Amino acid sequence: MAQTETMPEKSAPPKILVMRYSSLGDVALTNPLLDGLQAASPRSPIFYATKSQYAATVQSHPAVTRVLALRGKGLFGLLDHINEVRAEKPDVVLDLHDSLRSHIVGFFLRGAKFLVYDKEALERRMLVHKLTQKPSMHTIQKYLKVLEPLGIKPRVRIPFEIHVSKKSQSFV
Repeated sequence: MAQTETMPEKSAPPKILVMRYSSLGDVALTNPLLDGLQAASPRSPIFYATKSQYAATVQSHPAVTRVLALRGKGLFGLLDHINEVRAEKPDVVLDLHDSLRSHIVGFFLRGAKFLVYDKEALERRMLVHKLTQKPSMHTIQKYLKVLEPLGIKPRVRIPFEIHVSKKSQSFV
C-alpha cells in the first residue's frame, strides 16, 4: 500500500502502538495498515499489542518492531501487559479494537495521540436485521481510515499479504 502523503517526521520518529487483541482473522486484516505505516514513516518503531495466540500473524511483518503479547487472563495478566506497553512510551496509538480492554490499556497511555477504529456497530446491526440495505465498508478499509488523520491515504487497490515465519504458516 502506498499513500499520497507521509507522516511528518520530527527529530525522533514517533513511536506507534497498534492495538488489536482478537480475533485471528481481524488481526490478519491489519497487515495492510502496517504496510501503510511502514511506507509513511519507515523510521518509526511500530509496536503491536495483541493476545499471545495471535502474535504469529503480525510478528514477522517487516514494519513491526516488537509484538507486545497479552499473556494469561484476568486482572494480573492485563496489569503486566499494561506495564509492558507503557514501557514503550508510544506517541501515537491506533486502537483497532475499540473494546473495554483497549480502553483500559489506553487509559494508562496519557500523552499519546489516540486514533480509534469505528466499528459502525449501529450500522452493522441495522444491516443484520435488514433495517437497511446500505453496505458497510470492508474491515480493511475501516482500519485504513484510522490512518487518515495522520495524512496517510490508501491506494484504491490495496495489496494484502500476511508475513509469517515458516513455523507459523500452518497455524495461520
